[in-house]
Amino acid sequence: MILRKAQETDFDAICELYQHTIDDMVESGSHQWTWGVYPNEDMVHEDIRAGRLYCLYGEHGMSIAVTVGLEDVPQYANEGALALLRFQQEVEQAVYQAAGNTISAPIQRLTDFCQSRPSQRNNKSNYLGPTVDCPIHQLLPPFVVRCLQQGLQLFDRKMHGFYTAQASVLAVESRTSSPVRIPRDETMQHPQLRRLYPCGEGAGYAGGIVSSALDGINAINALQPLIPLPNHGL
Repeated sequence: MILRKAQETDFDAICELYQHTIDDMVESGSHQWTWGVYPNEDMVHEDIRAGRLYCLYGEHGMSIAVTVGLEDVPQYANEGALALLRFQQEVEQAVYQAAGNTISAPIQRLTDFCQSRPSQRNNKSNYLGPTVDCPIHQLLPPFVVRCLQQGLQLFDRKMHGFYTAQASVLAVESRTSSPVRIPRDETMQHPQLRRLYPCGEGAGYAGGIVSSALDGINAINALQPLIPLPNHGL
């Protein structure tokens, strides 16, 4: 993979990616973003000029994640700040039980998962641990399944050959980010504890190595004006 700062020549592609993402979110029932309000073209231009926006280009395998917010799981509202932790726990328990109360990972053909049908025969996987045939589309919450099915088939329209019966889906990766988010405002500081900059996976603002690194860069950029630089007489 190649990670580089975005340039103005990437502007159209970035806007198109945002718009596709928002369309998919709305279709799946999530209205967190509205193109033109947040995000918008001015924000993209400003992030490019400020060096805060990055492009990631990859050649091989891909991990898929669905963002789950409090509005997606209203049935856990009585859990308060730990609502998503309870959601995570129940998903993990369901998958564990489906695997016969073992550490085996449920596996299903990609095409069967997207068509919501059990696999009659699964592919050989390069996953190092044990696997067990399972209808993953029945294990995960319906809104998660719907997002994954739409996203996986959308990838094939952008990278033809991605959607194939030779590919497999394994579940479940539920620890891409903390289920309990530490609040922060537009300055990236905690609203009550100033000069505390929650960032990365542990604070609930990233879902992997790259996004965590980018969030850390943004936090450093926000913090930098408060750091007195040493005067070496230059």
